Amino acid sequence: MSENRRKKKMDRSKLVKIILTITVVLVLITVGVIILRKKVSEKFAKNEESDIVSASVEKDSISTTVYGSGQLTDDDTEEVKIPDALEIEEYIASAGDAVEEGDILAKVNSQSVITAMAELQSEIDKLDEKLEDAEDDEISSTIKSKVSGRVKQIFAEENQKVISVMYEHNALMVLSADGYMAVDLEDTSCKEGDETTVITSDETEYTGRVRYVSGQTATVVFSDDGPETDDTVVVKDSSGKSIGSGKCYINSPVTVVGYGGTVSSINVKLNSKVYEGTSLISLTDTEDTVDFDTILKERKALEEDLADLMEIYKKGAICASISGSIKTVPDMDDDSSSEDTNRSYVLSPDKTMTVSVSVDETDILSLEVGQEVNVTVESVSEETFEGTITEINKTGTNSDGVTTYTADVQIDKQTGMLEGMSAEASIKIEGVDDALVIPVDALNETSTSAYVYTAYDEENDELSGMVEVTTGLSNSNYIEIKDGLKEGDTVYYEDKSDDNNRFDKGGPGGSFGDFGENGDFPGGSGNVPGSTGFTPPSGSSDGKSHSFSGTGD
Repeated sequence: MSENRRKKKMDRSKLVKIILTITVVLVLITVGVIILRKKVSEKFAKNEESDIVSASVEKDSISTTVYGSGQLTDDDTEEVKIPDALEIEEYIASAGDAVEEGDILAKVNSQSVITAMAELQSEIDKLDEKLEDAEDDEISSTIKSKVSGRVKQIFAEENQKVISVMYEHNALMVLSADGYMAVDLEDTSCKEGDETTVITSDETEYTGRVRYVSGQTATVVFSDDGPETDDTVVVKDSSGKSIGSGKCYINSPVTVVGYGGTVSSINVKLNSKVYEGTSLISLTDTEDTVDFDTILKERKALEEDLADLMEIYKKGAICASISGSIKTVPDMDDDSSSEDTNRSYVLSPDKTMTVSVSVDETDILSLEVGQEVNVTVESVSEETFEGTITEINKTGTNSDGVTTYTADVQIDKQTGMLEGMSAEASIKIEGVDDALVIPVDALNETSTSAYVYTAYDEENDELSGMVEVTTGLSNSNYIEIKDGLKEGDTVYYEDKSDDNNRFDKGGPGGSFGDFGENGDFPGGSGNVPGSTGFTPPSGSSDGKSHSFSGTGD
């Protein structure tokens, strides 16, 4: 009996020990889970933190170099055309030959030259008859208004040829037909019919209203009595708050045109009110109609051709018009009756060449005519040649969403340089010392302005303190601030670089290595279990063909 009691006592003691052991293990596991959960919570709470960073406005040097490439072309080439009626007896010069001005290129049949001159003279006689008929035509000596309105632009001036004014401006003057000027505002919350105040550059105020709203653009109209076309105006709402600015234009323009004569007087003034039938411009030389001028130009061209034929007849040959080299020659077995037949020599003076380089839209405004350029032509030598920008074509070409422009760079032609060779150009944009700079990512831009944020509310994760700035030179990392900020100011912006590093680091602010020994998850190798890691692509991030020196290199 006592033995059974001892046995039961021992069994109870073992049971207590087992229960205590299980309890301790459960407590340790619970504590471990809590600690791990806390670390995980702390770690991923950082991932939810804002990516807003700050930067100080600092003084530094900033500069940039624009690179481009293209193909060489010869400058100032001249075409020596063989008239279709002439027969060639012998071709003397070949492509690539060096020639002096006056050298014989080809010998001609003299009789064919005489025949060609006779035909030209006959054409000139026919034009003379047309000129006599055109002299009898006469246009009105007064240009009158066809509508009532207000004079807003006058292009014509006294003693100018009407045809010259039309060629340059496509109008002699422009009238406003409905009594309104207009200005377009972007990104506004205006509604059609809203009352506004429009302030011109001379501080004159006009009452306006929103006439149209299309998408994000609102059109405000106001009186045409006073404002100048293309003047920059500021628009305020009924509470006096500025809602935008822009260049004003004629809301309903009517162009005044003409086609002949010479301006003798302008009979109206800017902003004057006119009515249908009002005399706007008086003319002289109205007997010289457009037909007369056209025929006269044709006759002059034939006179020049006749003079060229006389020179060919005197020499019995087609001669070089300049010194240089022959780029192309006529078709030797030619059929002058065919339109595709080449009947010309092309000569190059061999003095200068031009390479048209493609320039990114972010760089084109930094270039100017006369700017010095370094050019290399690897197929000729490793030497760098000095060049100059002679022309900037600001008509862009868009490809895959990227707009580029061209700049023509002229260099002296060197031995070995041939048309079509590839050339590389580097254009250093003059740097700025002691410039106020901020990171490029801190700048925000609209179609009409640029601004930065100068305050940040951490609790609500909101940027504020918007300040408009005037910018200057920029490169891929920094941009110059000319106005709006001072040294020591702080700007706030979203750190876009975090997007590239997030997976490397296990989230902003740390790495997954804090969770276990050697920086691993339990049983892992520094990555999320089951993943194979992430490696961002290498290489340049912007892909643009430019390099930079100074700040941001």
